[in-house]
Amino acid sequence: MNRRDVLAYHVANRVIFMADGVIHEEGPPEQVLKAPQNPRTQAFLARHKQFEF
Repeated sequence: MNRRDVLAYHVANRVIFMADGVIHEEGPPEQVLKAPQNPRTQAFLARHKQFEF
């Protein structure tokens, strides 16, 4: 995760979280990055709290 991802939050209509070639979550940035439903997405974002969305 980097500053590009923060920029994507502000300009994208949809984001996708993938891991190991599998889509684990997709939807509007507000949903996926601020209120993820998938445990893998939640764990990833918890490890990258320095990025504010």
